[in-house]
Parts: sequence; C-alpha cells; structure tokens
Amino acid sequence: MDGHRQEAIDLVNKQIALLKDVEKLDDEKGMISLLLRLAQHMLNKLNNENIDKKLISRGYEHQTHLKDERDYEDMGFGLFD
Repeated sequence: MDGHRQEAIDLVNKQIALLKDVEKLDDEKGMISLLLRLAQHMLNKLNNENIDKKLISRGYEHQTHLKDERDYEDMGFGLFD
C-alpha cells in the first residue's frame, strides 16, 4: 500500500469518527447520514488495493460536490428551491 493511500485511509477513519459523533444532529435531509455512508464506502474502496486511484479520486470529487451543495443551501441561497 502506498503512503498516499494510507494517509487517505487515516483521514477517512477520522472523518467517519467525527460524523458518527454528530450523526444524532442530522436534519430531515439526512446529509450527515449520507456523508457517513459515503465515507464508509470510500474507506472500503481505499482498503481494496485493486481499485484504481482515478476511481477513488472521482468518488472524492462527488463527495466534495455534495458538501458544496449543502453549504450553498445553508447560506440561505436554497430557500426558493
């Protein structure tokens, strides 16, 4: 396993722990639960050394997109959706 993959695994494990700590604060949209499931899925991908780095990268891009969408809504811009 290369060093970058191990760093990513360590970060995802921290992310999962943080999300589990705040999961009870989730709202009706279930964004925290969604991010937790995505992080767990990403951890499984990272642990599977047969998964291509590009596929993992695309998964993170999608996760970032979801977070950005949520931030946009939290700023009040999603009021009229």
